[in-house]
Amino acid sequence: MSPPVIELSLAEKDSFLQRMKGIVDKDDFAIIVSMTDTLAWLNRELEQEKLTIARLKALFGITSEKSKDILPPSSEQQGEREKQKNGLNQDEGTKENRKKPGHGRNGADKYSGATIVSCPHGSLKPGDPCPECTTGKLYEMTKPGIAVRIRGNSPLSGIVYQRQRLRCNPCMAVFVADLPHEAGESKYDASAQAMIVLLKYGHGFPLYRLNTLHAQLGIPLPISTQWGLIEQSAYCVLPVYEHLFYLAAQGHLIHNDDTGAKVLSLLKENKSLKGDDRKGIFTTSILSHVENNTVVLYFTGRLHAGENLAVLFQERLSERDPPLHMCDASSRNRVETIETIDLNCLVHGRRYFVKSLSAFPDQCCYVIESLGKVFHNDAQTWSMTDKERLDYHIKLSAPVMEGLKLWMKKQIEDKCVEPDWSLGKAITYMQNHWIELTAFLRIPGAPLDNNCVERALKKVQLHRKNAYFFKTEFGAQVGDMFMGLIETCVLAETNPFEYLVTLIEKATEVKASPQKWLPWNYLDA
Repeated sequence: MSPPVIELSLAEKDSFLQRMKGIVDKDDFAIIVSMTDTLAWLNRELEQEKLTIARLKALFGITSEKSKDILPPSSEQQGEREKQKNGLNQDEGTKENRKKPGHGRNGADKYSGATIVSCPHGSLKPGDPCPECTTGKLYEMTKPGIAVRIRGNSPLSGIVYQRQRLRCNPCMAVFVADLPHEAGESKYDASAQAMIVLLKYGHGFPLYRLNTLHAQLGIPLPISTQWGLIEQSAYCVLPVYEHLFYLAAQGHLIHNDDTGAKVLSLLKENKSLKGDDRKGIFTTSILSHVENNTVVLYFTGRLHAGENLAVLFQERLSERDPPLHMCDASSRNRVETIETIDLNCLVHGRRYFVKSLSAFPDQCCYVIESLGKVFHNDAQTWSMTDKERLDYHIKLSAPVMEGLKLWMKKQIEDKCVEPDWSLGKAITYMQNHWIELTAFLRIPGAPLDNNCVERALKKVQLHRKNAYFFKTEFGAQVGDMFMGLIETCVLAETNPFEYLVTLIEKATEVKASPQKWLPWNYLDA
């Protein structure tokens, strides 16, 4: 049973303390004063921010930051919902009742990785007379009939070749049948290596889990064997990775951010480090736009995102123009060794208002809805050139952002919000980084947010969630390399499995000319 709530004004609290002063001794009175002051402070903080309770509720409730999940419906939206609820909206042609795309069956063209089998007609061929009318002749239609069949297979399959052996009785000579050409020379071919790499670093499949699965399917695959194949594959793809590293350094737009990581060898080192030594371990994701292509790199270790970016920029050609650098406003993401055009993520600025929504609903709704108009405008520019997109934002988004800037200034100057409140801190963040947050209104091609690198970090987080850690720094470097190659393939719309198989099979050619074996041009090599 919860205790009763007692509300006291400031005068009533002081009167209570005066009465207690004459009843209890000095030490007990000091405890009572401290308790009442703590309760008053806690109540005041909850009234002003309510962030602790909101975060606690978020653990068990909605964690989305989408406007439709956090904002109350407008009167127009509410009216439409009521109409649909009461069955008043019966127009099949309205937007609300129109069937959403992408919710039907997948067409045969979606099965790009499937084997295609041609099935000729069993008794007829083009030019034969028609069995129905007997007067016409049959011709082959351009579009064949389609039937899709899905079969289950283990990730890796095995073939046992039983080679016939013959022996001469007098001389005891043994003659063994040759292996067929398709058997190859190695027990584990390039496809086996590529599949292990893709499962481990592309989809977070731990080696021990793959070992258990294949043991149940009758194809033993020890963990030590898997790691040996991964290490062998790493040396095959290393030349391409090094060339991608060089290309990423030349990018005209670069995103970066980091997340936590665990490397057992570094954690062991932490025990011997001094107090001022850095003990944190991070994985940085750097996403670089190079002409019409995108390169993704990962770095795991003690360096922050900005320090890893500085390492990358050591490969940048001095004659290139300063790149656009998108990140959040954290100092850990900045790079000081080279001139950059700094951009900040508008989604990070919006997030502060989302966190304050429960304490200041009216003010935060205004900011979130205003920023929603800007993101909506940006969604309409996907087919525009950088210049057209800039002009579009200047026309439609600049007035919204200017109105928001004036509103935030008025909130602080008129003391509608205290600077130390959560809303005040959100406004201060936006004001302090306004130039970087609004670069899309001045610079052609400047993005609004850092969401692309946040998505790239999902691959790291998936691996961390399943495998928990890297054992050594070398293992982390191998993982970073493969995750970067796989994510680069995904963004280039290249099949990562086929790409890895090709690199492993053509290791000699790849080493000689790695620039010809990139995810977007390797089919032409």
